[in-house]
Order: sequence, then structure tokens, then C-alpha cells
Amino acid sequence: MSVFTEALNRLKADMEAIAGETFSYETAKLGRDDAKQVFADLRLLPESLHSEATDFVSPAKSDYSDNVLQAIWNIADLTTKIAEGRSSLPSQLMAFRKSFGYLDKKTWVPKIIDDKTYQAGLAMQRFLVVGVNDPEAREKGLTNLLQGLQKELEKRLMIYEAHTPEAIAKATTYQKEEVQFREQARQQTAAWHVQYDQFQQLIGEESIQDLLRPGKELLESGSNDVSAIDAMIADRRRVLAQLKEQITLFRQFNTVWKKELDRHFPNIISHYHRLLANPETATIHEIITAWQNLFNTGIDVTQNTIKSELDTLHDEGIAACTNETRITELFETQIAKLTEARELAVYKQQLRAAITMEDIAVPDFITGEGETLAYTVRPASATDDLTRLTENSEAYVALIAALRQYSARLTDQQRALEHRDDQLNLDLPPPPPHAEKEAFKLALEKTHVDLLAKITTIRTQRDHVQRLITTALREHQTIEEARSKHTREGREQLLHATKEKEEETFKIAKASAIKLAEKKAALASMTEPEGIEEALDQLRHHEAARREALRIADETLARFAQAIENRSSLYIPAKDVPQEELKRYLECSETIGQFIDELYEHERQAGAWYGLNTTYALDLINHHTSIFESDFDSDMEFLMEYIQAKRTQIAAELTVDITQASSVAPVSQSPSEVTLYKLQQRYQEIIEPRKARERQAQELHHLEIQTHLHDFAHAHAKFEHRMLKLELKLRDAQAREGEVRLLLDGLEGLSANEALAAIRRHETAISRMQNLLTTSTFADRSCEEQVRQITRKLAAHDSAWTSLNERILNVETLTPEQTEQKETLDAQLQQLKERNGQLSQQYNALNRLLTEVIRKKEALQLQRLAEMAASMQDLATQADNLALLATPEKQRLQEAIHKQLQTLAVVDASLLTDVSGSKKPAIAEQLEAIERLKPRLSSAEKTLQQATGVSGVYDDEDLETVRRVRHDRLTALKTKFFGSRDDQLSGIFGDYLKERAHTFSWRDFFSSAAALFLRCFSYQTEAEKRQNYLEQLNSAVAEYQQNPARYNALQTVIGEGLQRFKPRANEDHPDYQKSLHAKLSAFKQELAETLTVRPTQLEAPRSTLF
Repeated sequence: MSVFTEALNRLKADMEAIAGETFSYETAKLGRDDAKQVFADLRLLPESLHSEATDFVSPAKSDYSDNVLQAIWNIADLTTKIAEGRSSLPSQLMAFRKSFGYLDKKTWVPKIIDDKTYQAGLAMQRFLVVGVNDPEAREKGLTNLLQGLQKELEKRLMIYEAHTPEAIAKATTYQKEEVQFREQARQQTAAWHVQYDQFQQLIGEESIQDLLRPGKELLESGSNDVSAIDAMIADRRRVLAQLKEQITLFRQFNTVWKKELDRHFPNIISHYHRLLANPETATIHEIITAWQNLFNTGIDVTQNTIKSELDTLHDEGIAACTNETRITELFETQIAKLTEARELAVYKQQLRAAITMEDIAVPDFITGEGETLAYTVRPASATDDLTRLTENSEAYVALIAALRQYSARLTDQQRALEHRDDQLNLDLPPPPPHAEKEAFKLALEKTHVDLLAKITTIRTQRDHVQRLITTALREHQTIEEARSKHTREGREQLLHATKEKEEETFKIAKASAIKLAEKKAALASMTEPEGIEEALDQLRHHEAARREALRIADETLARFAQAIENRSSLYIPAKDVPQEELKRYLECSETIGQFIDELYEHERQAGAWYGLNTTYALDLINHHTSIFESDFDSDMEFLMEYIQAKRTQIAAELTVDITQASSVAPVSQSPSEVTLYKLQQRYQEIIEPRKARERQAQELHHLEIQTHLHDFAHAHAKFEHRMLKLELKLRDAQAREGEVRLLLDGLEGLSANEALAAIRRHETAISRMQNLLTTSTFADRSCEEQVRQITRKLAAHDSAWTSLNERILNVETLTPEQTEQKETLDAQLQQLKERNGQLSQQYNALNRLLTEVIRKKEALQLQRLAEMAASMQDLATQADNLALLATPEKQRLQEAIHKQLQTLAVVDASLLTDVSGSKKPAIAEQLEAIERLKPRLSSAEKTLQQATGVSGVYDDEDLETVRRVRHDRLTALKTKFFGSRDDQLSGIFGDYLKERAHTFSWRDFFSSAAALFLRCFSYQTEAEKRQNYLEQLNSAVAEYQQNPARYNALQTVIGEGLQRFKPRANEDHPDYQKSLHAKLSAFKQELAETLTVRPTQLEAPRSTLF
């Protein structure tokens, strides 16, 4: 039910309430002309003149009041039926005339003669307020009519209100004592201003801002002090209560002041009031005539300026009191913000409490921070190596345990903080519904950031501690290895571990070598097919020919386009643009070819008899009389666009490199047998075996590098094992060296004979030392420290030997046996020196070899990483390219080739049946050619199936996406032109109807009046025609949106509108854009753009260049 209909029903209900009975439609009592009677009330005339009053009708003695209620009810009832569609205006025209005419034939509003008609007038006035603002009445041009009724009714109501017995007595008294009342008005005004000024000082803008300032400053400070915020909220409420109390007091004063004014000052002074106040200046006839005119023809009235000025003051007081709402809103808004700030402060306290956690103290043995974090260990003070190493090992065990405990505590704290971060939203109460979510969100996010920073700090500290643990473990391992070397069990365990490592690396290197051999065998079995280079050369030849043909086609088409653009006639310039050349260079489809043939055929017909024919004459007429673009211009424009599209396809095809794999779909879909896209596809098919072999070779190269790395690892483990054995043997040599040292110490103070005897006694120990230092003993490789130790030991032994020789020289005589023993020892010492030199050379060579091995190992690792990164990049590029292979263009190309293959299969089956037995050489050659082409076609079809296989999975989804996009775009177009409401037109068409109603309001009004008085029941105004048509068009669009099969019906409706509503101005005139014709044309064009396939999606031209 509309607002207008509700107002009508309310008017009917008001009439029944005033009458105290229920009405039904009746016009029997409305035939009389009661409104012409002169109605007057004797109560409004002085008693002394009652006897002189004649020729009037008392309202109490007339049925006019009751019949007015019936007439107004009839009018409301009839209008309701017409508005609801249960009746029509032409059929109820006489009933309207009868009811309106009974009220007053001149003004169509009732006379206000008593309380019933006064109440009826008030109800009718309420209805007119709604009717004047009703859009439907405004569109139909009834606003001016309703405003006229409203103005006349308002005048009659005002006269009735000003001429009640009480109002007449007050106005008469005021006229007689006007001087005293003016003084009273001045006093009342002064008293009012005193109260008003005090009130304004209290509620003025500056005062209110001063009162609001403390709360504003607290909010701007961002304080999180809950107690301070609570105190400010209480203060705000107290101040607001005081302001409301003062506003209430002033409102009461203003109301009492106004009542006092109304009791003494009349609002209106009429001519009748002046006659009664000054009877000596008027005749009895003038008074009675004025009395009779009150409820009939009316009487002149004027506003009491003094009362108006006083009422203005009262209205200012009311307006000032209305600031209570604004002041209340300001304070309540500030209280709400303070409440939110309090809740935010409490929320922040809860957040802080939720994330508060005691920091873990850093142990005393850890120094520094961040990257400089380190630990301190007190070294052992024992002089014995084994004892010192044992104490250091125990110290490192305790250190590692303490570091792990500290790391575990950090890990526990990190996990606890991470858990709190995950549960932060769940553990805390949600923000209040009225609160500003952004502030709470920012507080929560800041807490998450603080937590994350704390977690990051703990994680970083834990990582540094883990680094310390790793360092301590490595140092402890070194100490343990050194300690193990002092015991037999420890040495055996070390040797066993290094031996196992050597064996394990040998197994890995062996498996890698086997895999490398298998890969080499597999690569050797892969052979490249014969004839690849010849096929590639043939493709390059076709490529050069195709590029030359495309270049010629582009130049020729550019020349053709220029000729068409510069044509001087309506038709295509056949002399400058040959028909067959145009079709050949366009590589057009059969449909476009027929279109071009029609253009040339029409040109030939129009050019017959030098243009003296009916075809040319009619074409000229159609071209120059067409309102829109003529068919000739549109045909040439379409041909130009097609030529430009073909040139764009040529430019795109010329950018193709057939030696590179395509990562995008081809722009051209030319059906030519030879295109750069097809050559590119064939080139990739031919070189695919070569690429496969290259990939295998690359994998073999990677495997070779991996095998070398495994070999180096095994050599390193073997080298490590031998170094350990050498070191242990040197330790044995050091132990034996103690026996020699005791021998040398024992020779001190002995004679030569005693010395020789002592040497003979220790000959076994010396031989044992010699055996340890022989060349065969040092077959294993050594290290720098071992060489230095051996060098030092040899120097000590040389010094001892020199001392021994000096002692021997002091002996006077030597027996032959002693001399022989000395020569033997001398030779052995010299041999030991030579072996030391050999050992040093071996160390230097091994050191250089080790350096070279490490350098090559690192270089090979870097090279392998670079090659692996390049391979990964190539694989990623190929993976990205796969997503672009399955395009709609390739899908359509596959469908076209598939249809062509089916056609060729049918032709092939029937043709081969007929010619298979033929013995002609030409036929035999064609059959051989066909057999050679079959594998290529099958390969092409297979490639297309692979290229479009991915898109096949998404066909249904793509179609659904297209439908959804089309539906959304059509909905947006419908909203733009018709608006989003189904019950009322808006948008471009709705704005057009409103603008037209405003422009042609008088014309529509007279059109409606003509329909009323001429009783043209089937007649429609221009506004109604456009309204009905646009509603029909809106329904057609909605039906098409639900059912696309209704597209032709929608086009028919649009076409009918373009034919029916011709524009009053030409298209180049500014007023044309305001017409319905222009807006329908724009709607039709945008509808076509929304639904029509773009030119880039047109069928690609065929190729006839080769």
C-alpha cells in the first residue's frame, strides 16, 4: 500500500470519526446546491443587532455539514479505488464532479461554518499535505491543483479560528486598549530577553566547548588510567544533568510566557474585528454584511504585528531549547568515547596481564650478547696430560648440561608465549558491540607485535645458545679424542670409527659409480633420428617464404585501406582494390568472402550505364536521408576494421621465432597450411628427441659430479684413517724415545768401554726405535704437526748422537768390534735423516694435494649448484608455460582441425575406394603424398589434444564463469538505466521521467484535463505513454535476464520505442541527449557492448597465400 493510498484511507476514517457513523458511497443528498446558501452564526453578532439579521442560514439548521462529510468520504473512496486499479477515472468522472461540486463549485473545498466542517477541513488539510508531496501527483501535473486547494482551505480555516466568540472578544478588547497592550508587550519582551540571555550564556557554543574540553583533553592524551576515566565520566554526567535542568527551566518559562501572550494578544485582526471595536464609525448594514461574509465569501484579515513579533521570540526560545538534543548528543558522544576509552584501557590491562612473563636470567658463565655471546670455562691446572684432559672434559660436560638446560628454559618460554599468542583472541573477552572495533583491533595487533618481538628475541637467544652448545660439543669432542689417545681402549675405538667411516664412504662411492655407469649406458642407447637437419632446413625455408608473403600482404593491405579511406563514392574502389587480391591477402573465411563479393557486385550494379540506374539513385537517397549511419558507411567501416585486425594478426605472427617454444597462445587462427605458428609447432616436434637426449646428458653430467664428490669423500675418510694411524705410531715412537733418553742420560760419566757396553745393553731399544722410524713405517701420509714433531725428535736424536761421538773420540783405543759398531750406528743415523727428508717431501706433496682437492671440491659444488639452479629455473619456466598452453583459442583450433580431419576422413574413405586400384602414375603419387601426410596430421592432432587437454577440464567451469559475468554485467546495466528498485523506476530512465514531468507539467495537466472532460476513456497522456513503455521495457529486460531466449523480444521492444518516441531535435543538437530516443539508443548500444563478442574474437581469416 502506497503512502497516497494510506492518506486516503486515513481521510475516510477521519470523516467517519467526525460523523460518528460509518459511511458508504451515496450521492443522493449531494444533488442540492447547498453551498450557495449564506451561512452565519448569531453568536458572532452583537445581541443588539440580532433583530436586524436576515437572509442567512444557521449552520445548526442545515444539512450542509453532514453532507460535506459524505462528499469528502465519497471523493476519498473513489480516489482509492482508482489508485488501486479497481476502477477508472473516466467511469467515475460524474461522481467526482458531484461530490466536489457539493463542497463548493468554485473552490472545490468546503465552507467552514461549524465545528464539523472545521474538523473535516483539518482532516482534508492533512491529506493535501501528503498529496502535494506525492511523486505520482507531481508526475501527473496535479501538484499545482492540490496546492491551490490547500491554500484556499487554509484561508477558510484561519477565518473560522479567528472568529469564534472568544477570539472576537479578545480581538475587540485588544483594539480598544491597544496602547496598554503595546506597553505590556514591551515589558514582556524585556523580561523574556533577560531569561534568554542568561540561558544563551549557559548553552552557547563557547560555553559548551569549555565544558567539553576536559573530556576532550583526556581522550586526546590516550590515557589508560581507568580511575581517571571513571571520574571524568561521572563529571560529564553531572554537567549534562545540570544543563538539562536549566534547559527544562527555560522551556517552562517560555511556555508560560507564551500562554500569557495568547491570553491577551490576538493573532489576527480582521475587518469585522475593527467594525465591532469601533461601532460608532460603521453602520449596522456594514457590520451585518461583514458578519454574513465570514463563512461565505470571506473577509480581509491581517496579522497582528505585535503578536507576531512576540511569537517570534517564543519561537527563538523553542529553537534554543532544541539545542538540548545537540548538547545531549555531544555529551553522550563524549561519554560514549570515554566509556570506550575505559573499556579499551581495561582491555589493554588484560592484554598486558595475558602476556606478562618473568624473564629468564642469563647464566653467569655466559658473556656478551647477540652475535658476541660466548661462554667461559676454567682450564684445568694439572700438569699430567691425561689428568688435565679429564678435568677439562668434565668441565665441558657440566658446561654443555648447563647450556642445554638454559636452552630448554628458553624453548619452554618461547612455546608458552606462542601458545598465548595463539589463544589471545580466545582467552580475552570480545570488545563491546558499541565500541570502535579499530582501536581494539590495533591494541590486539600491537600486543601480537610485542609478543612476536619477544618471541623473536627469545628465539634468537636460543639460536645463539644452540651455537654455543655446538661449539662446546665440538671442543669437548676434541678433548675426548685427545684423552682417548692416551689409553689403548680409546685408540682402538678411534681407529674402529675411522675405519667404519672409510668403509661407509666406499660403499656410497661404489653405488654412485654403478649408477653413473648405468646412466652412461642408457645415454649411449639413445640415438638421434635420421633426417632431423634436413627437416629443420625445410622448415627454415618455409619460414622465410611465409615471412616474405606476410610482409607483402601487410604492405598491400595498408595500400588497400588507404584507398578505401580516400574513396570518393559510396562503394568500394574496385580499381584500386582488386577483389581477388583483397580476399587472398585477407585470408578471409567463407562468410567474409561472401560479404566482400556482395560489396563488389553492388558496386558493379551501381556503376552500370555510367551510374544512370535505379540502384545508384536509391542508394543516394537512402544514404543522404538516413538519420543514423548509412549501410554503405557501416560496411566500409567494418571492412576497414577487418583489414586492421588482419594487419594486427600479421604483425603478431611476424614476431614468432619458430626455434623457441611458444609460451603464449597464437594471435592468428589462420587456416593456411603454412603459418609461422604451425612451423613453430612442427619445429618443436622435430627437435623434441634431441632435447630429450640433451636432458639425459645434463642428468649424466650432474651424476658425474655427484660421483666425484663421493670419491673425494671416500678419499678424505681414507686419508683421515691413515693420519690417525700415523699419529698413534708417533705416540709409540715418543714412548720409545724415553728409553733412548734414559740411555743418553746413563752415558754421562762413563768411560768409553762402559759406554759401549751400555749401548750394547740397550741395542734392543735402539733397534726398536729404528724400526719405528723406517721408511716402510711411514708409508701412510702425515700432517704438519706430525712433521714438526718428528723433526724436533730427530734434532734431539742428532744432538744425542753427536754427544755420543765426542765421548767415543775421547776413548784412546777401540777394538775392531767397537769401530764396526760405531760405523753401523753412524750409517743408521744418516739413514734416519734421509727418511725424515722423504717424510717432509711427502707431507708437502700431500698438503698441496689436499689444498687442490678442497679447491676442486668447492668449485665443483658451486658449479653443480649453479647448474641445478639453472635447471630449476628452466623447469619453473616450463611449468608456467604449461598453464598458458590450454587457451580457448587452441581449444577452438583443435575443434576446427578435428572437424576438418573428420571431413577429410570421409572424403579419404570414398576417394581411396575409387582410386585405390588405379594404375595412373599421377594418382599413385597423390596416394603416396597422402600416406606421407597422415603421420603429420596425426602428430598435429595429438599435439593439439595435449595442448588443449588442460582446458577440457575447465570447459564447464569457464562456461559458468561466462554466464555469471554476463548476468552481473546485465544487472549492472539494468541498475544504471532502471534503478535497483522493482516498484519504482529510477536510474537514467527514472531521471528522464522526472525531468520531463518538470518541463512539461502544464502540458500534461491540460492533457489530463482533456481526458477527464472529453471522456476519452482509452486516451493516454504523453507522460503515461512513456511511463508504461519504460515499465514494459524493464519487464522485457528482466525476462531476458532470466531467459536468454527472450533476446529477440527485448530487441523488438527497444525497436518499438525508437519508432514511437521520435526526438524533437537532431542528433547534433544539445537537446537531443535529453530525449527518450537518445537514452534508448544509448541503452541499446551498451546492451550490445555487454553481450556482443569483441572484434578480437571474430573468426580469423583464412590463408590463401600458399
